[in-house]
Amino acid sequence: MGHGVSFTHCRAAADFGKGFYVTSSPHQAQQWANQKAKSSPGPTVNAAVLEWEMDWDWTPLTLDVMAFALDHTPFHNFVLLNRCGSTTHGRLSSKQYDIVIGPVAAYPQTLTFANCDQICFVAGGPNVTVAISHLLSPPGGRGKPTINVAAPYFP
Repeated sequence: MGHGVSFTHCRAAADFGKGFYVTSSPHQAQQWANQKAKSSPGPTVNAAVLEWEMDWDWTPLTLDVMAFALDHTPFHNFVLLNRCGSTTHGRLSSKQYDIVIGPVAAYPQTLTFANCDQICFVAGGPNVTVAISHLLSPPGGRGKPTINVAAPYFP
């Protein structure tokens, strides 16, 4: 991904912890970008959405992935744990996941946003660099699903 991903400006108390968040929804990415641009301190910032292909073939890799398919109690407990500042994802081994996938929480309520998803490349994941390398830039007709990255843009 260009010059890589920096976790410096990532929020720690997010749904899946500190990390680089992407989504499969262009609309959701635009909303995230607008929100980040509005909340950025300093000079005027424009919103931008970047589109990448995602190589989901992780079979030969040893990525540690947590995926939530449902809006249910374990998902909301996981979000609460991370929103309260956990740096271990509540695991006894103190090892964070490399990637967490799931719905978008309407925290602090135990609700989720319809038709929204999020994929977090976790800042503390031991193999997160390998995981991020599966974002293929830019989309090149390789038949891979696209992922949208919301980002503030400084002109």
